[in-house]
Amino acid sequence: MKREFVLIALISTLMTSCAYAAPNSADYAEQEFKEMYGTIKEKVQPRPIDEKASKLAEEFAKKNNGPDPSLGRGGAVIFTYGSTMPRILCRPMRVVDIELEPGETVTTAPFIGDSVNWQVLPASSGSGADLTMHVMVKPSMPDLMTNLVIHTSRRSYHLDLVSSNKHYTPHVAFRYPQSVNQSEWNAFLENIAKQKAAEKANRPYVLPHEAEASAPKPSDEKTASPSARPTLSALDYGYKIVPKSKNIKWLPAAVYTDNVKTYIQFPQNLKVLEAPVFMAVRNGARELVNYRVVGNTYVIDAIIDNGVLLAGSGAYSQKVVIVKDKKEANKKQESLKKSSPSNKTYKPSTSAKNWGEPQLEKKSYTYADYLKERKAKKAAKRAQAEAAKASAVTE
Repeated sequence: MKREFVLIALISTLMTSCAYAAPNSADYAEQEFKEMYGTIKEKVQPRPIDEKASKLAEEFAKKNNGPDPSLGRGGAVIFTYGSTMPRILCRPMRVVDIELEPGETVTTAPFIGDSVNWQVLPASSGSGADLTMHVMVKPSMPDLMTNLVIHTSRRSYHLDLVSSNKHYTPHVAFRYPQSVNQSEWNAFLENIAKQKAAEKANRPYVLPHEAEASAPKPSDEKTASPSARPTLSALDYGYKIVPKSKNIKWLPAAVYTDNVKTYIQFPQNLKVLEAPVFMAVRNGARELVNYRVVGNTYVIDAIIDNGVLLAGSGAYSQKVVIVKDKKEANKKQESLKKSSPSNKTYKPSTSAKNWGEPQLEKKSYTYADYLKERKAKKAAKRAQAEAAKASAVTE
């Protein structure tokens, strides 16, 4: 009896000591938190909007109704970017190759949730426009899970990483539906731009006097409004054409400038004639200038004051001098000011032929006009000489 009592007392003592020795599970968790993070601990209750945001993020992470992965070049598992959050299955002692889009560059080092048990290294393949960035991922042990964020020059990747001994995806790549559509549109628009450029290059060159002649004219004088009034020509025909030879078949019909370039109009049959060479005259010296032939017109890429046209050689050479007539240009400017619609009341012409008056184009200076002018000068000199002789005899 005495022995049983002692045994019961011993058992109760042991139970009491064990109860004091084993700490509470909550106390143990609290002690472990303090050892790991310190004594700072803030309990923040999530707001309804926070719970909604967390729920949406969780739903997207668990989303499983996106396009299925497909098998790509070299056995790569291809995910559709932006449809779901891809889960990359890794294996310890193995490397997973995450391949990005060609031409895409990583702007900063990737961010991984567990940098202790996971290793992330950079790599690349190709060169030039085909340079492709790779992110190599390797876990240290199985049954791990973390996330990886990769920022590039084109987009951001948010990936889940899972370490497992059973499942493994050694090579992962992505397809980009938006990029494919954008590249197709860019190629389409580029082809349209090339077609427009080719059409513009093949479009015939329209000379200023041709554009002026083909300008639309009002058909009904009664309904003519001030905006439909004829505009005065901006072309300057103030040039003299002085032939220095006889029987010049290619004698220019007119010379004018649009204050950007100079244009020399020849007869329509210039193609079947020996075309002359144009040279500018500056400071008494002849200089070659850039010009091109458009139909029967020389288009000179400069404003010319003095120039010369030369054809043939020796006894068969022909020469025409082109001189800027400043007096004629000044007269024309004055006539433009006087005939400007802003200086007088506009009265539409009753004749279709006279529509567009005043006529601004100067009549072409021909060889016959040159002979008449020369004859008149000789007659004037002769008259002056005879007058001088008469005055001397009188004295």
